[in-house]
Amino acid sequence: MDWNLNLNFLAAMLAMVNPIGLIPIWYEMTGDATPKVRRKIALMVTGTSFLTLLLF
Repeated sequence: MDWNLNLNFLAAMLAMVNPIGLIPIWYEMTGDATPKVRRKIALMVTGTSFLTLLLF
């Protein structure tokens, strides 16, 4: 297994998804939601994003 290739792929995926940059948007969109609703939204968004990235 080529770890260098895997690390390059991980770095590219993190650059495309940019989870750190999405934190302010997440808080703005879900700021008034209850923790239960926020958790549900997070699971739905994570699953949808995973499937989309897997497809492409």
